[in-house]
Amino acid sequence: MLAVDAEKRQIKLSMKQLVPTGLGEYLEEHKQGDVVSGRVVEQGTETAVIELGDRIRANCKLASAAAQPAASQGTSGADLSVLTSMLQARWKGGAAPSSKQPEPLSKGQIRSFRIVKLDRTTEKIELELA
Repeated sequence: MLAVDAEKRQIKLSMKQLVPTGLGEYLEEHKQGDVVSGRVVEQGTETAVIELGDRIRANCKLASAAAQPAASQGTSGADLSVLTSMLQARWKGGAAPSSKQPEPLSKGQIRSFRIVKLDRTTEKIELELA
């Protein structure tokens, strides 16, 4: 509650307005490019809602489903150079190079995310998988 008394030129604030919010503190402590951990709360086809703290939520854009099959189609064909390097690595006693895909997000999972955008005016945070 903000009240201005014109005669005395005083401003009155409620105690609640003086206490910084959790989101306000979070925005002050972090900057774009920081890696943070969060829990997946909701997941859609293109975005996920991530909980970074108590009542602090952010949006994470997921890799589009159309781009993933196109990428996997290119590796499905027999590429002799890749197969040769894998065979040589095995032959020499080394481990095969890992082409491990990142695990897909699932609800309740805790993951690391990189802050892509912090908008202090609208109090929105955008993330990407780290």
